[in-house]
Amino acid sequence: MAGFGSLGKIAMGLARNPKVREALNSPQAKQMGSKVVDRVAEAADKATKGKHQDKIQNARGQAQKHLGGPDDGPQAQGPGAGPQAPGSDPGNPRP
Repeated sequence: MAGFGSLGKIAMGLARNPKVREALNSPQAKQMGSKVVDRVAEAADKATKGKHQDKIQNARGQAQKHLGGPDDGPQAQGPGAGPQAPGSDPGNPRP
C-alpha cells in the first residue's frame, strides 16, 4: 500500500501535466464540479434541516466562484441570485 508521501508525489505529477490541467479546466469538468457543489449543498441543508441554510448557500457560492462556474444553480435564491444584465439595478423594476 502506498504511503501518503507517494500519493502526494503522484498528485503533484498529475497537476503539472498539461493534458490533465487542460482536462480539469474544460467546460465539462466545470459543469461536473458545479453539480457536485449543488448536491453537497442540498445534502448539507437537508442534514441540518435548514437551520444553516444561509451559511450553506454562502459556502456554495464561494465554491462556485473558486470553480469558475455560475452561481445560479438550483439553490440560488433571493435578489441577485441569478445573472443580471450589465448596468441593471435589481431594486429598480423599470428596464
